[in-house]
Amino acid sequence: MGVTYLDTLKTIVNPASDTAWFRSTTVVKSGTGYVAIGNFYFNRYRSPSGFPDGTPISKPVNLYFNYNGTSDFDTDGDFINDKYRASFTGHFSFLRSNHMDVNASIKYVPVPALIDLPGNSIAANNKTYGEWTTNIADEMNFTLNLQFFRNH
Repeated sequence: MGVTYLDTLKTIVNPASDTAWFRSTTVVKSGTGYVAIGNFYFNRYRSPSGFPDGTPISKPVNLYFNYNGTSDFDTDGDFINDKYRASFTGHFSFLRSNHMDVNASIKYVPVPALIDLPGNSIAANNKTYGEWTTNIADEMNFTLNLQFFRNH
C-alpha cells in the first residue's frame, strides 16, 4: 500500500513515500483475541509545514487479531511433516484525512504525462505525498491474513 494511488497516472514510484508502516508498542489479550497497540505511519509532511520535509505522519492505531491455530504439514510430499505453521487474522482502520499534511503551503500536484516530465519543474518536485480529497473514501479498512512457519 502506498500513496501513489493519489497519482492516477502511476508515473512516480518513491519507496520513501510509497510505504506504510505499523509498529506495535504493546500486545494484549482482549476477549477471545488480541490487540496490538501501536503507531501507523502513512504519508509524509511537506515543507513548510513545521516539520522537516519527508517526516512520516504517525497516528496511534489498534490492530485487532485472532489466533487461528497451528498445523504441522508436509511440503515436499515425502510423508514427513517438515513445517509447523501458525495462522492469524487481523484488521484495523484509519482515516486518510488524519494522515494528510493540511498545514503545508505546497500541496500535491498531479503528475503530467510521461512525455511532459523532462524539464517540468512541477513534476520533478512532486514527491507524491498526497492531498486528501473526496474522490477516494476517507475511512480505510484492512484485513490481514498472516501465516508464520518454521522448519522442524
